[in-house]
This record gives sequence, structure tokens and C-alpha cells, in this order.
Amino acid sequence: MQIQVLGLCRFSLLIEGGYKRAPQDLDARAAFLFDPRRLAMRFAWFRNVTLPALRAQTEKDFRFVVLTSEALPEPWRSRLLEMVAGIPQIEVEFAAPGPHHQVANDALRRRFSPDAEVIAQFRIDDDDAVARDYVERVHADFIDGLLPLHSRFGMVALDHVRGLILDADGRQARLFQTWMLNWNCAQTVYFPPEERRALFDFGHHRLHAAMPTVTMGDSNMYVHGRHGTNDSQFDIPRFDTRPWDLGALQRRFDIDLDALQADLRAAEAVTGAAPITAEPPRHWPRPES
Repeated sequence: MQIQVLGLCRFSLLIEGGYKRAPQDLDARAAFLFDPRRLAMRFAWFRNVTLPALRAQTEKDFRFVVLTSEALPEPWRSRLLEMVAGIPQIEVEFAAPGPHHQVANDALRRRFSPDAEVIAQFRIDDDDAVARDYVERVHADFIDGLLPLHSRFGMVALDHVRGLILDADGRQARLFQTWMLNWNCAQTVYFPPEERRALFDFGHHRLHAAMPTVTMGDSNMYVHGRHGTNDSQFDIPRFDTRPWDLGALQRRFDIDLDALQADLRAAEAVTGAAPITAEPPRHWPRPES
């Protein structure tokens, strides 16, 4: 069966809607998104967390779009292109402002393969990562378990609920294993090729209301970054969370933590700004029994 795997990351994308913390006015939003201090931190996470895991995928048959704004200023525009140049599966698209779901869906639709029997779509943020075998699992899990549901209902979602939260600020790093439903990292929706809707027509928190969903928790399938520039601030979950071995970042995601921390420190030094640090969590994980 011909399964096209197609992913997308929104990178400081100037759009209408789509953000929780950014200003609503587009001019004010552009100033917020393109602030050098913020961009330096986002580049550090994207370069050292998101990209290594995509480069290390065990299955190379996928396409990944980095969707950013046509107004992204230099030198950031050139740096972004340079960072992804060595990964043939990744392409950068510079988009004009527009409604969030329309801009993102159009970027996906332009890359639909006419030969695909199923189009598997996923999204991750620019501070998240998927495991080395994520694309391989997108194929295998569909064939082994989801094909009957897809044949019956037309669309089906797969949610890998087990993963890691990385809390890092350039000085210290903490890693936690967690089980979370409906985060947008390591969540895949399988569409038939004739379906006119695309991934961003569905809220990732509400996929279960639109189609059958299957959850799997057998492996650590994602890293979710936590830091001072998250669009959605979140606490370390009180339950279903436990401290984890930092070495898992390299083994499972090809993430070099020392390189990330060095880039985060360098970003602060270049901008001359006060350190960007995440607020300490209100709830700490329970000790492992």
C-alpha cells in the first residue's frame, strides 16, 4: 500500500489566529515573533531538538514542510535555509499572512502525492521532536492495526501518548517521561487521497470527536520542549510523570543535550538580554514507587 507521510512545522509563522500568547494585531504580532531574542531561542531548539530527530529517521520516505513567514527577516531567513539544506526530506515555505488553518492546510495540499492511497499527516512544533523510528511506525502501525478502521470510516488517527518533556534553559536540564493524550507531537491522521479536508481542519485535542482514534504507549515517541518562549505555558503534570534518564535524548532522538545548552547560552549572549527561563513547575512528579 502506498502511504505518503507528510509533516509540517509552523516556524514563527505570521498568521491570523493560531497563537495563544502572541498579540492579535498583525504588526504587533510580527514584532513579537521576529524579536531577535525570541528567534535566537527558537532557533536553538529547532536546530538541536527538532532537526536531529528528523535527520535520523530510520525510514527516509517522508516529506516535511517548515512553514514560516515571507516576512521573516535576515539573517534568520538565510540561517533557516542553511540549517535544513542537508536534509532532503525537508523544504521551507515562506507564506503570506492568512487564516491559520488555511495557510497550513494549503502548504500540505500542495504536496499531496497523486499516487498515494493513504496520506498520513502530522505536525510538530519547532521545539519538539519525534523518535528516530516515528516514520517507520507511521507505516507499520497502519498496516498492522489501523487499516480496517481506515477502510470502514475513511479517516483514522494514531496517538502515541508516551514521550518525554525536556525542561532546559542553557544552565540546567530536566527530563520527564509522561503519558499525554492528544498532544500534537507524535500524533498522526490518516486521510484518503480524495478527502478535501486536511490536518489543520481538526483540532488536535478533539480528533476523537471526528474520527476513530487509537492510542499507543509502548515507546517514548516524542520530546516536548518546555522553556520560556512556549506559546502554551504548561506545568509538569502531577500524575503519570516521572524523572527520566537524560541519555534517552541521544539514544532515542539523536539529540545532543550539550549542544542545545550551549546554543541556548549563546542565544542569550548574542541578544544581550536577560536569560529566558521557564517558570518552575507548580507540581512535581511523584517519586517512582
